[in-house]
Amino acid sequence: MDGWSNKLLSNGGRLILLKHVLANMPIYLFSAFSVPKSIERALEILFSNFIWGSTEGKKKRKWISWLKITRPTAMGGLGLRPLAVTLKAFRIKATWNILNADTLWASFMRAKYIKGKNLRTINLIASASKSWRDSWCCLQELVELSTLEFGPGDLSVITENWRGSGSLIHLEGSMDYSHITHKEAALAHFNIPPFSQDL
Repeated sequence: MDGWSNKLLSNGGRLILLKHVLANMPIYLFSAFSVPKSIERALEILFSNFIWGSTEGKKKRKWISWLKITRPTAMGGLGLRPLAVTLKAFRIKATWNILNADTLWASFMRAKYIKGKNLRTINLIASASKSWRDSWCCLQELVELSTLEFGPGDLSVITENWRGSGSLIHLEGSMDYSHITHKEAALAHFNIPPFSQDL
C-alpha cells in the first residue's frame, strides 16, 4: 500500500488493517500446507514494514522488535498474533485429525506412519513428508505434556509415562510385557520382571 493511500492511514489504522485483514490473508495457506520458516519470516518482515510505514519510498526505522509487537496487549504488545503460533495451531489441528478423523487423508496418514503403534513408540523415518514431520513433532510435545488420570487401568504399564519419570520401554525385555495393563500390574503388586526393581 505505497503511495497516497498509505499516507492517509494513521498508526492505529495500519494496526487495525494488519490485524484484521493482512494477517488473515495467508490463513488458508497455513491450514492447507506446512509453510517453511523462510516464508514465515518474509511475511513477518512485510508486516513489520507495513506497521512502521515509509516516507517517500524509504522504510522508517523500526524502534521496537517484532517479538515485542506481537506480545499480548496486557504484556505491552500490540496484540498481533505471531505467525509461529498460528502455524502451530494448524499443525496441532492436523495432528488431531490424523489421530481421530475418518477422512481419506487421515486414514492414509495413519496407515502409512502410525500403523496401530502406541504414540510413544512412533519413530520419525527419514522418508517422511513435511506434513508428517510437523505432526510428529506435535505428537512428541503432546506425549511430553500430557498427564494421565487413572481410571479402569487399561493403559500399558510399559509404554505409558504413568510414573511421571518416563516409560519403562527402555528396559531390556520390557516389550515382552507390553500387553500388561496398569491394573494387572497393580494386582500383582508390580512384581513383574524385568522391571520390578526399577520401580
